[in-house]
Amino acid sequence: MQTVTAQFLAALKAPHVLAKRVDAFAGSTLLMGRVPFTEGSVSADRGNKIRRSLSLTVSDIALMPRDAGDPLSVYGNTLQVYRGIQYPDGTEEVVPVGVFQIQSADGDRDLGPVRITGRSLEGVVADDPFVTPTASTGLGACASVITTLITQTLPDAVVVNEATNNPSPATRVWDSDDNRWDAIEELASAMGAEVATDGAGVFRIRDLPDLSTATPVWDVTAGPGGVLVSATTGMTRDKVRNGWLVTGGNAADGAAPVGALVVDSDPTSPTRWGGPMGHVLGKRQSNLWVSSGQCTVIGESLLRDSLGVTASVALKAVPNAALEPGDCIRVVYADGYAELHIVQSINVPLTASGDFSLTTYSREET
Repeated sequence: MQTVTAQFLAALKAPHVLAKRVDAFAGSTLLMGRVPFTEGSVSADRGNKIRRSLSLTVSDIALMPRDAGDPLSVYGNTLQVYRGIQYPDGTEEVVPVGVFQIQSADGDRDLGPVRITGRSLEGVVADDPFVTPTASTGLGACASVITTLITQTLPDAVVVNEATNNPSPATRVWDSDDNRWDAIEELASAMGAEVATDGAGVFRIRDLPDLSTATPVWDVTAGPGGVLVSATTGMTRDKVRNGWLVTGGNAADGAAPVGALVVDSDPTSPTRWGGPMGHVLGKRQSNLWVSSGQCTVIGESLLRDSLGVTASVALKAVPNAALEPGDCIRVVYADGYAELHIVQSINVPLTASGDFSLTTYSREET
């Protein structure tokens, strides 16, 4: 979760005034502050390569873009979006909920409104081809290679590595047939990690969530003084994997084929390998992995990330714009039953009337 004050979290539990802002930029140049809008929302999902998306409705037809220099034009302009709280003394505390490249702007040219869509910066990187073959070697460890591949597209991008493992990659050459963002995700997977932009547009490399060690960052509690509006629970085995076969090897580096099978070996687990769910195997391969130990570390990360997906919960709560996909939250129901959840996706409304909805992909009784 993004950093906010204790006053911010306390204010969420009581009636409060919404603070919101959308600023338009061309590069680092502010074109228009506080773009007026009547509706809007930001969606963020761990399951999407492009983590965040924006939908915005602007009522002022004069802002319909016609030239490249207009604030809402699609020629590389970005929107920085904020949501937060206005306190009784008039001060505001807002958090960024995304930096978005404008993808489209359309509407009735005489009556409006102007409908804006945007995508977070992963999409900008994904669009940038490898014009010449690019090697993974000579650029440092995996996090350094990721930083290089991102800043080749976005020179001013900020890349922060928070992952535990940061090995040096084996030889890999990407060419024009390869997608730049896929290459970045391949490097992140070699770290047992994932990479995506946060609300401020910073690219963060983070370990895959582990519910067994995660600390909840927000309590979603039902009843008076709580923030839980409703909860719909269910179970699915669609994405469950109770074993992962991770293979590698690299002929260019003289590394023979290697691999590791990592399974849920807990005899008390309902998802144990060979138990009631049988053998549900996931597979992952990359020639960036050149030792069985490395394959094991990656397999363990993938297993942690896929064992809890039998549990799914859709929540509606008081909007907390500081929350991020991958965060751990504690949900306390009206009967006092409490669970820990890893957030899979979030929809953040930019108006007071919109629903703040979350889905989680795993849970653990607490």
